[in-house]
Amino acid sequence: MRGNVSYQVNRLFEQVKCFGESKKEAKLAAAKELKVHNLQYNPQNVAERTGVYAHKTADEYRTIWRECFQYAKDNFSIKDIEKMSVEAVKAYLTDKIDRTGGNKGTIAATSSALVKMAVALDKLHNSSSHVKDFRQAISTATAGKTLERTDRNRAYQDPQALQAHLMVEAHRVAAELTAEIGMRATELSLITPNQLNEHNHLVFKSKGGQDNIRTISLELADKLREYFAKDGEFKVNQNEYRLDLKQAAFATGQEYNGIHGLRYNFAQENYYDFRSQGLTHTEACQEVSELMGHHRPDITEHYLRR
Repeated sequence: MRGNVSYQVNRLFEQVKCFGESKKEAKLAAAKELKVHNLQYNPQNVAERTGVYAHKTADEYRTIWRECFQYAKDNFSIKDIEKMSVEAVKAYLTDKIDRTGGNKGTIAATSSALVKMAVALDKLHNSSSHVKDFRQAISTATAGKTLERTDRNRAYQDPQALQAHLMVEAHRVAAELTAEIGMRATELSLITPNQLNEHNHLVFKSKGGQDNIRTISLELADKLREYFAKDGEFKVNQNEYRLDLKQAAFATGQEYNGIHGLRYNFAQENYYDFRSQGLTHTEACQEVSELMGHHRPDITEHYLRR
């Protein structure tokens, strides 16, 4: 399924891929077009009339497109990226704001990538509606939100109490998966029987498409098998999970830190466990980074801020 996501993203990206072409000349052409139509020359209008010229930018944009499309598939049953809806884009960005704690730089980069996706869709469909609609979705998703360049600690004070107050059993299982092996919300939104073997090894695709194999407890594995037997899969709607988590935080007197806040708890608990085993700070950060699928010890520092 995720391979199909990458294939569709790469196919759509052909609409804006301009490797080897001159970005400067493209901007000059955009300026002439804007002047002819009496439109203001600004970064927003230029971006709508130019493509992607750098490989690094292309990689960043495609990563965000894949994440958005996967979110749309999991939560809105959208199976064709060419039919990406405004509602899905708005919900995805709202979820991204929640997961990143409203990091201004991250949301700005994500918004730029989504607008470029709209440009690609408009070119594909020979229309001009996607850019307008996506910009409106971005405006709605960010309205009233405080976006800051911050690395505040987002771990929950009492994650066990939080889990106990979740109203939906599947959400409690999802929270346990993050507590045990640090799974991201997107990674646990859909788990199928072939991902869990008889040795309780859970296989899942992590950020960037890499394979992860983690051993989970027998109790948690049996819970997943119960869902497999009953529903054929384990599935979590992230919007419903987020709402349940928010209500549980309120009920337990804790600040709501989103689904991603549970990853902070996972990082901090494992870090101090490794330190108690005699590992140095750097060694512990490296171990935690591997567990979280980052493979860079410096990223662990982000999760350890107090």
